[in-house]
Amino acid sequence: MKKEVYEETLRLIDSRISYLLREIQIATSKPIVIRTPLQPPLIVDSSAVIRNLNAERLGGLTIDQVLAKISTAAGVSSLGEYGEAETLTGDVKLKEGDNIVITRDAALNALIIASTGGLIVHDNQYHDPDYSPVGHTHLEADITNLDHNAQKIKGKTVDDAAIGDNRILVYKSASQTLVYEDKPTGGGGAAGWQNCLCYPWAGTTVLDEDPDLTYTSEVSENAGNYTEVAWFDFDMPSGTIKSIFAHLVWAMKVTGSGTGLVKWQIASGSHSSPGSWVDITDEVSTEATSYGDKARSGIIHKITGLTTSTPFTIRCLVKRGTATSAEAKVKSNTYLRVTYKVS
Repeated sequence: MKKEVYEETLRLIDSRISYLLREIQIATSKPIVIRTPLQPPLIVDSSAVIRNLNAERLGGLTIDQVLAKISTAAGVSSLGEYGEAETLTGDVKLKEGDNIVITRDAALNALIIASTGGLIVHDNQYHDPDYSPVGHTHLEADITNLDHNAQKIKGKTVDDAAIGDNRILVYKSASQTLVYEDKPTGGGGAAGWQNCLCYPWAGTTVLDEDPDLTYTSEVSENAGNYTEVAWFDFDMPSGTIKSIFAHLVWAMKVTGSGTGLVKWQIASGSHSSPGSWVDITDEVSTEATSYGDKARSGIIHKITGLTTSTPFTIRCLVKRGTATSAEAKVKSNTYLRVTYKVS
């Protein structure tokens, strides 16, 4: 019995006995005084007294029932491993062991203990250690000390039996594998293609990050016949053109009331000895009497009749429409990007 329960029970019994003694009529001239307080062990050999005491003070429950309720109301008093004599008391916490996950369910006021079944952790997820290798993606920032030996690229097996210096990977459809072969001869990429990015009127024939945004000299036309504003020869070695992307920029205006026209053309060969000229833009019209920029951009190698070989030449033309004259000049951020292969 807990000390607090025992003391409370003793107090109740002592109070009850004192109450009973007050009801006893004893003919004496002096009061009856209990000089020695009750001391344990206390034995009351009266079932009637105990029954009345229980009914009046303990709500009809026996001492054992009261103690049982006190014990269960306090929760678990100790915790231990089954079969061991030693137990843990106080604030006992559960610790996850190998392959064990403990999750707290606040809504149910419960702990969920589950086995991971020998799984391993990868990317904060559990996986079977016997899983078959699968493809996955890592960002470069995620890889700090990781040795990757890729056996496949996009699901295609890499056969490195013939790996060697200056050899390239080539896909073979018959075996659906990637194998190493000697790099083909010729300039440019693996297939011999070369890329040329040229700003013809930026003061250089190679890429210029700052073409200075200047213009060629003004050309004026007043007879109604197309006249060259500027031209440029792409005099690379003889070869085959794969693609041409053109970004053409110029300024134009008219003198007097009416219209002026500008268009661009390409021909095979050189400006001094051209093949057939082919229009690569529409006729762009203006009625403005002050200069304004115009532009056309796009892939032009699919235009009907356009040359498919290098070298080639390009020019810009201007003529008056209904105005007194038309003026034009080419802007220096005009460029062409050509992909070609030397024959």
